[in-house]
Amino acid sequence: MRFCRRLLLLFILCFPAGSALAQKPQFLNVPDSGTPIAGRFALRIGLPDRARSRTTTRVMVYLDGKLFVSEEAPIVFNWDTRTVSNGQHTLILRWLDPTDQTEQTLSKITLLIANDSRPSSGNARTRFPGRSFPTESAAAFVPERRVIAAMHPDVRLHVLPISNPRPLATQATALTLYRNRLCIGLPDGGITLYDCKSKTGKTLRLPQQTGRVTAIQSDTETVVWLAEPFAAPPPDSGGLIRDTPAPVSRLLCAYRSAEQTLIVCDLAETGSFAGTTRVALWQSDVALFAAGANGLLDLKTGDIINLESQLPAGSSDSASRSSALYLAANGTDGLLIREDTRLDDAAGQSGDVSRLRLSLWRWHDQVWASAGTFLSQATDTWRLAPLAVTPSSVCSLENQSGMHVSLTDSGSQSAPLSLPFRSYFRTQSALVALGGNNLWTTDGTALYRTAANNNTTEAYLPWNDKGLRIQAFAPDGDGVWLATNHDVRRLNPLKPDGNEGYAGLVKFRLGEGTASPVTQKDQRLAG
Repeated sequence: MRFCRRLLLLFILCFPAGSALAQKPQFLNVPDSGTPIAGRFALRIGLPDRARSRTTTRVMVYLDGKLFVSEEAPIVFNWDTRTVSNGQHTLILRWLDPTDQTEQTLSKITLLIANDSRPSSGNARTRFPGRSFPTESAAAFVPERRVIAAMHPDVRLHVLPISNPRPLATQATALTLYRNRLCIGLPDGGITLYDCKSKTGKTLRLPQQTGRVTAIQSDTETVVWLAEPFAAPPPDSGGLIRDTPAPVSRLLCAYRSAEQTLIVCDLAETGSFAGTTRVALWQSDVALFAAGANGLLDLKTGDIINLESQLPAGSSDSASRSSALYLAANGTDGLLIREDTRLDDAAGQSGDVSRLRLSLWRWHDQVWASAGTFLSQATDTWRLAPLAVTPSSVCSLENQSGMHVSLTDSGSQSAPLSLPFRSYFRTQSALVALGGNNLWTTDGTALYRTAANNNTTEAYLPWNDKGLRIQAFAPDGDGVWLATNHDVRRLNPLKPDGNEGYAGLVKFRLGEGTASPVTQKDQRLAG
């Protein structure tokens, strides 16, 4: 009887600790650091006791200091180890503690990767277990070009936009500006092409009924845009910034003025590209950026090839799910940005501090060249931030701080930004854009202009235009074109209009105290 009491007491004392420990995720199938692994490796992360815990928890895995996987555990991640160099690699497992919602490091392990090289001839393969790679990009092979999805484009010839006597009197849902042509996205999926010099416009409607235009890109000859399905829910009237899943069955449309051709592609045919959120024109094709895939669409054939085959080695890590690519082009030049987060292992750091990282490549004279890698000043950054990208510069927004990277003839230079913005600007759906030296952002009501060279910020608020909301914008030199729920208008911060002032908005200068406002007036302005 005494023995049973002791056993019961021991079980009572140990059960709480054991139960708490059972809730923490861990690596389930990792070999020791001396056992090599190769090819595809199923990395398993889970809870030791699934009988006691039926819930999921957010985990983050860092590979050599870079964010590698961010998902709900338990998970099985099929990792192609050929995407990294041979040799030892460090994996760090972190989780979001449900008790206080803080991120904690749970485990740190070392794996030995030993893959074969590509076959040199026939089926012969050569081992290189001791090969080392001096740089990250040297460790990655440029993928071969391959078709990863296909569509059947609906091509309509001899399509001409119809003259529109009031091109700016519309509730635009998207804007982009290329030279003197303003492309206005409409709620019904069509577009209006507005000539800023002649102040005339023409409207092009789609042959089928569809929802609003969500994104537009343009170059000299081609305008490409995304349209939501007709049955998609309307945007939240409470604000612009939403973190909701992208609707499926989006349409990708392209109009070529010289050929008078309208091409409509149903992205639902592609599977993983159905929810494409961003597009970019790249060398007569269209780059597609979806949540889990990047591709390059040939508008003539409908084939989508792997975008990585057209990019520099090391710019896209197929093993990483927590990174984003941005591509901007201007004639024959272009800029590629890979955004991810990584642990800061610099001197004096503990190794648990995460920073946003931007890796830049420049396309010039038909050659890719690295334009540098930059770490943000903000620490403990575990999520991707919205970026504003042009062919010559990029800005990141991280709550009340950010980073501006400018490309010059002598190289790339970065500078921190101090921003009076609220926390929702951390989401990638935030509306941001660069024009000249100005960074423009909005939450739908207030419009902000930040000078990247001196960090001064101005806010523009609706004044006498009741219910005005900003739905999209396109920078124009020192000014900006605004798509509102009333019309499309241009705001010039240097030369206000005699009748409309700042496009019907009132300007306020935001000082240093606006990021943490003290007075009631500053608190109202900051949001």
